Amino acid sequence: MATSAAQAGSSSSPQEPVIRLHGYDVLMDVGTRPNTHVYKVRPKLHDDVPVYMDSEEPCYALKCIDLNDADLPAEGKQQAVRETQALLKLQHPNVARYHKAFLSDGRLCYMTEFAEQTLHHLIYTLKERQQRLSEDLAWHLFVQTCYGLKELHDSAIVHRALKARNLLLFEEPLFADPVFRYRCKLTDLAIPELQRHLRLSGLSGSTLRYLAPEVRVRVRVRVKG
Repeated sequence: MATSAAQAGSSSSPQEPVIRLHGYDVLMDVGTRPNTHVYKVRPKLHDDVPVYMDSEEPCYALKCIDLNDADLPAEGKQQAVRETQALLKLQHPNVARYHKAFLSDGRLCYMTEFAEQTLHHLIYTLKERQQRLSEDLAWHLFVQTCYGLKELHDSAIVHRALKARNLLLFEEPLFADPVFRYRCKLTDLAIPELQRHLRLSGLSGSTLRYLAPEVRVRVRVRVKG
């Protein structure tokens, strides 16, 4: 989850999170879209953890999708949770780990790995510096993306929203090389039950551009109907 997990753009401390998760602190809003909130969260620190070790605690991306306006029956909501929980079984170095999936006050919530940077953010950072992504780095990230997609396809999962914002970049601590320093992971995988109830008004321009053709046709038919 991506999702995504981190989104490029401005972020601010949340005034009032849409849910309260026991045992976790909400650190910041990562992004908000229609019916969806994404937060950066961290397990609550124990009193015996020194302050200088705060940054050592892992952070996660918590995505909360409001199902109350999705025209989903009760069984559809449970199906969406089951489909999300199936993602917890994925374990691959190029696919973001899913840690939790649950319903809370009519919201589908799931927690994934969190990254401070996405490929989208890296590209625009280089653009602001009037630099370009090197060909070697582009191939390195492309190959990792293919490995991640193969794992998803072998698990009968279609991503349906493959774009630079949904490619998390983790810096490898053992590599200082400018090419091999990044581990690329796919995030924000599609939930089939939710895909069947997509609304055109709930999709951003970037999502529409990268939406799978069969999903786009289904959304248009649903709007016309």
